Amino acid sequence: MPKRTTNYNLYKYDTSTDGNMTFNIDDALNDNFDSIDALIKDVNDNKQNNLVSGTNIKTINSESVLGSGNIALQTPLVSGETIKTINDESLLGSGNLKISHTPEYSFNSGNVTSGNADLIDATLSQDTEYSEAGTYTFEVQTAGYYPIVLVGGGGGGRNGYNSPNAYGGSGAAFVGEVYLNTGSHNIVVGGYNNNGDGADSILYDENGNVLITAGGGKYATSAGAFFPAYDGAGGTLTIATGVLTQNVTVQSNGGTGASGSKYNGYGQGGYSTTQTGRKVGYFSIVLPSASSNVSYKVGGSYPALTGTLADGKQFTLNGLNSDDITGLADGTYIKYSSRNTCGQ
Repeated sequence: MPKRTTNYNLYKYDTSTDGNMTFNIDDALNDNFDSIDALIKDVNDNKQNNLVSGTNIKTINSESVLGSGNIALQTPLVSGETIKTINDESLLGSGNLKISHTPEYSFNSGNVTSGNADLIDATLSQDTEYSEAGTYTFEVQTAGYYPIVLVGGGGGGRNGYNSPNAYGGSGAAFVGEVYLNTGSHNIVVGGYNNNGDGADSILYDENGNVLITAGGGKYATSAGAFFPAYDGAGGTLTIATGVLTQNVTVQSNGGTGASGSKYNGYGQGGYSTTQTGRKVGYFSIVLPSASSNVSYKVGGSYPALTGTLADGKQFTLNGLNSDDITGLADGTYIKYSSRNTCGQ
């Protein structure tokens, strides 16, 4: 009686009992051939192709993993040990690391006589700036005029239909000195808007009253999806009644088009629906750091001027060494010096 193979169930004759049977071509040959053909196809379809580095198997650091030997990998990064920090902050991980721009320091020196000077009542002035949309707080220790820059956010642009694409309007801008009372002051930095008007940037006094509003730029206009697009209007600058200002260099509503920004590109409106070039608003103020100090003592030569910032970090300036003050009249003078290294 015919039998079946153990693994793939193929038909076969039993030579001890089937010698007188009629040979069946379908059972003994054709069906077996079909089964073998299907098995070979399945093996071929699922076989592993030859490995080719960089084609069907990846490399490590551009080095092939095929062959013998060892690949030396990068030693794990450890903040402060195998990779440096910036301003004591780790470079590892996700997110943004903001580095402050170069601040300006002013030193009051007085009693200038015969080429010698004593430093008196020294203070350290440092820019505080915000160029990301949000609400911030700063402290005024002494009432007076403070240099301020305030710019509204940019409006969104549009695509034109059978007409040029359009820009959103830029934010209004103010650059000058504003009289501020002592206390905590809030500031809102307006963000750009891809599909609408830019947000206002607002300066508040210590009681929460609005002092200055730099309006956000307006959304580019269009009557509909199949109509031309036109540049959006600039934001409106509003200074509340009674606010004291001086040395104002920019006091302007926002503009339109590619050059609409009124201050260093901040608050620029976006171009078309891609919003190319759009920017958030901006705010900066120069505040004296009450807890900082500077020491300077003259003798036969001028030693380095050293100081301590409010955060406790030390710095050294040598700029006064080269000053020639011989022949200046007695009196009080102001020496301005800049620190060129950010983040210290």
